[in-house]
Amino acid sequence: MMKEKAITVVTVLSVCCAVLLIIWLVFFCDLSGLKKSQTPEYMVKIFDKNQIIDINIFIDKEKWTEMLENATAQEYYTCNVSVNSKKYYNVGIRTKGNASLSMIRSSSQPQRYSFKLDFGEYVKDQTLFGLQKIALNNMIGDASYMKEYMSYEMFSALGVPVPGYAYASISVNGEPWGFYIANEDIDDTFVERYYDDLSKVNVYKPETMEMNGEDGQQPGGFGRNGSTGTNLVYTDDNLSSYSGIFDYTLFETTGDDDKMKVVEMMKSLSTLSDIEKHINTEEVLKYFAVNTFLVNLDSYAGSMKHNYYLLENNGLFEILPWDLHLSFGAFQMQQTSRVINFPIDAPVTDSMQNSPLISKLLEVDKYKTMYHSYLQKLIQEFIDSGKYYERIKQVSSMIDSYVKNDSMAFYTYEEYQSALENMIIYGKDRTLSIKAQLEGSQPSTEYGNIQSSLNLTALGTMGGGKNVGDRMMNTNQQSQGFFDTADASGTQLRQFQAPGEQNGAQSMPNQFGQPPADMQSMEPPDNQGQENMQPGNMPEPPEGFSSRQPPEFSEKRGFGPRPNQDQPGNFQFQNSTQASSTTAISSETALNSTPILPNGQNMRKNEINRNSPFRQADHTLEYAALGVSFAAIFIGLIAVFMFKRRKYSS
Repeated sequence: MMKEKAITVVTVLSVCCAVLLIIWLVFFCDLSGLKKSQTPEYMVKIFDKNQIIDINIFIDKEKWTEMLENATAQEYYTCNVSVNSKKYYNVGIRTKGNASLSMIRSSSQPQRYSFKLDFGEYVKDQTLFGLQKIALNNMIGDASYMKEYMSYEMFSALGVPVPGYAYASISVNGEPWGFYIANEDIDDTFVERYYDDLSKVNVYKPETMEMNGEDGQQPGGFGRNGSTGTNLVYTDDNLSSYSGIFDYTLFETTGDDDKMKVVEMMKSLSTLSDIEKHINTEEVLKYFAVNTFLVNLDSYAGSMKHNYYLLENNGLFEILPWDLHLSFGAFQMQQTSRVINFPIDAPVTDSMQNSPLISKLLEVDKYKTMYHSYLQKLIQEFIDSGKYYERIKQVSSMIDSYVKNDSMAFYTYEEYQSALENMIIYGKDRTLSIKAQLEGSQPSTEYGNIQSSLNLTALGTMGGGKNVGDRMMNTNQQSQGFFDTADASGTQLRQFQAPGEQNGAQSMPNQFGQPPADMQSMEPPDNQGQENMQPGNMPEPPEGFSSRQPPEFSEKRGFGPRPNQDQPGNFQFQNSTQASSTTAISSETALNSTPILPNGQNMRKNEINRNSPFRQADHTLEYAALGVSFAAIFIGLIAVFMFKRRKYSS
């Protein structure tokens, strides 16, 4: 009798303990590793494509002017930011861009740059609902305001991984600044959204320009044309032969063995052997199907061989889109007929020989058939279905008033309306051309002759617009840095060689006042309620901030030396009432110098720390405890069942 009672007591206690353990794990432990399929909070609260993000930047007006006047240095400055009324303190802000940045810098008009906000630049683990960085793109060269938005819509429609994106209304110290498109950075948070195991993923951002920032930008370094591996042409087994890829490695955990996988992939392409052991052919062909429809030549498909990410997932390589504001034939193309009749089976303006990621795949009938099927799928499900035109209408309705009131716009409201009409024409006529090429009634390896009423200029072109185009696209183009060239078929193209600083360039007028009192300090005010702070924000000054000093500086992002970098203790956060005493880095220095990093480290090496406690907690113990809990419950139930069975049988 006592034995039976003891078994019952032990069983009940085991089940109760297991239930309590499960409750503790679920409600008090971070089990994010078990929630790979859950949509990140920032994708819901920030990148809602049907809502406009409201971003207000609060920064000392002298620092703001200094940043704009020295935009090519791409240095971070400290600011406070309100995102949809939620306040964040000590956020890093800098200008971003390459050719577009130089064009704006050379313009006589107000300096509407693209920006990057880094919520963790000065405050460890501070994020925007889990997102550390957000890119704010000015949409230069896009009269429609929709090229990047619609391009990502189309890539997404075919299942190609894309960053989060949404429109953003930007203010500075409470005054309207401009209407932008905001993008998620390609980093570990992006990878975790799409891939199961971050530890098996390596990401590269091949760049054909010398680098002066984390985006791979130093204006003036154009023209390498894939000679350092960005074209993915195999030359030899030496990693040093592919510096255009490996100098721009995102994860610090990427080692030489990982890099050799890139070389093996290129070697496989060159010989067409074991392709599917090295390349996710389905994803790559889907990428090129969309890229070809868009005639997006500021990418791997153009002579620059940049603005794409090369991602390796457990040995298989994929290509990801980036920086799409010059899609819809806005880069290097001057003739409407060339854009509409862009050949689907030779979808590059560089030579096919110099573009093996698509040319070698198209040599294989199986892959060529797959590629054509993806073009057909895109047309049937996104264009012919009416989704393309309906989406343009929906987006226009959402952003129309913002565009009309965009006081620093590159284009007038009337030009925007004209651009939308031409975007619709583009969809119809480009579809007609691709269908004809697929059917064989138009050539698919050279330009055809389908006529179109598309006004390519009205859609917006590189350097176009009322603020930039009049200066950059006039009769003095050669002196401004433009030069003529031709693709393999003899088509005349226009490329941009970034100029040096222009003597006549005007600085941004000091038109903004100081931030309001509650956003002047780089620390949260004492009366700031916890309910107004997001996870990761600091309701109290973070450790090391008591003397209003930033965290110790490091060479982690390759932006060149910071002011007083050798003596970081002398750098003080500036109060809004304090004058700036920091010596600005000259534009000439920024254009002509490349920072040298210690020990040959990658310039993006430390951008992402996969082992940070915020992103990469070790859940081994939690997994083990959860497994033990379920096992205990299972064993307990079996014990009760067996005990009852024995009792009744006796």
